[in-house]
Amino acid sequence: MDGPFPSPGIREKVETALLLPSEAARALAFPFRLALTPPGREKTRALLQSGRDQAPLPPPPRPAFARPVPGDRKPRIFLSVGDVSGEAHTLDLLERTAASGLEAEWLGLGGKAMEKAGVRLLADLTSRPVMGFGPALARIPFYMGVIARSLALFHRDPPDLAVLVDSPALNLLLGIKARRLGIPVLYYVCPQLWAWAPWRMKRFRRACDGALTLFPFEAPFFRRGGIHAAWAGHPLARKLGSLLESRGNEEKNPFRDPPTLALLPGSRPRDQEGNLPIMVSALRILREEGRKIRAVVGQDDPGRLEKARSILAALPGGKEIETTADLHGLLAGARLAVVKSGTGSLEAALAGTPNLVVYALSPFLRFLGNRFLSVPWVAAANLSAGREIVPELLLVPGEEGALARAAARLWDDEAERARQKRDLLEIRKRLLPSGREADPAAWIRSLLGAGPGA
Repeated sequence: MDGPFPSPGIREKVETALLLPSEAARALAFPFRLALTPPGREKTRALLQSGRDQAPLPPPPRPAFARPVPGDRKPRIFLSVGDVSGEAHTLDLLERTAASGLEAEWLGLGGKAMEKAGVRLLADLTSRPVMGFGPALARIPFYMGVIARSLALFHRDPPDLAVLVDSPALNLLLGIKARRLGIPVLYYVCPQLWAWAPWRMKRFRRACDGALTLFPFEAPFFRRGGIHAAWAGHPLARKLGSLLESRGNEEKNPFRDPPTLALLPGSRPRDQEGNLPIMVSALRILREEGRKIRAVVGQDDPGRLEKARSILAALPGGKEIETTADLHGLLAGARLAVVKSGTGSLEAALAGTPNLVVYALSPFLRFLGNRFLSVPWVAAANLSAGREIVPELLLVPGEEGALARAAARLWDDEAERARQKRDLLEIRKRLLPSGREADPAAWIRSLLGAGPGA
């Protein structure tokens, strides 16, 4: 397809409009269903512990409902990517499929980086990320237009395969519609159904023919739910493994002496605004107790680094805290890291840096987390191990004392830091490429109905 994308007609506009009542009803029913569903943490804990080292699953075949892929052109693959992190994972996927020799025409929803990599964009979803209920409501017309344009493509010039990346609010809709129209669906970077509201598995099952996960513990969960799922490895682990190892072996790492406390408050502005104040307050307590601690905030993006500096400048004692863009050097050299749950905790685990994971929440959000989370942990290291190896603290404002006490135990206890380093080494081995992970290119070939070498 070299011309413009099909424009939505009456059919697509009506079909999209009819989604509003059902999705509104689903949203209204969600809190009630959540309240009536027991978290099931012990069941999830057992699943995480039992399914960590399963053998890779072979890729699913092209389903019987799908049309044959014409042999006189490259296969056409539709991508749907809704945010910046999903776009980063997609760029890695494109690199892996290109390295395998698979030639395809990529098109769909994403961002400028994907467009630069050769993807023809139907719509840009990553330039203006949505955060908060109000902004999400304001962008409903935009997303309805995106769905209508996608349906126009599915109806009038259907791709041979759809690859959906995270963003379940949008992608479950598109996946169900695509399969009804004879388009197979591969889900890459699965929604975290294992963390909360696991009843959504039924809808997820209707939205895909196969699923690839980022972490080993996720695949058994989705298989139990009837999904043809396998672990494909985490792009961050593949790209950072050798780099972090080399940085860790540096003799003159600038963050080793004096002993350094790394502070990683998260990447989003809201994360930094919530986590940095409680981290800095805890640091003041540690210093007032007589510890000489060099503290450094790490951000590898210039915009995020500048945001961190502006927040620090407004905090008591914040101007005494250093900042650096050398995040990997900081992790490799730090004595201890205080890390917001998420990507930063995964990076700390891969670096083997003793750490504790924090997340600053409102009292209401902490209540919801304690009541409704289906997992006993949130840190990547603990989920991967199936047990707690790094401390986790979900904190509300005013609880900097709890963070200071947890950090003091690790800062002062060399034996405990050594124990955690040994455990993190095991996690690192589990997450780094080992040959056990599924090959996304092979799964894409199979769902296209092509042989391994096609």
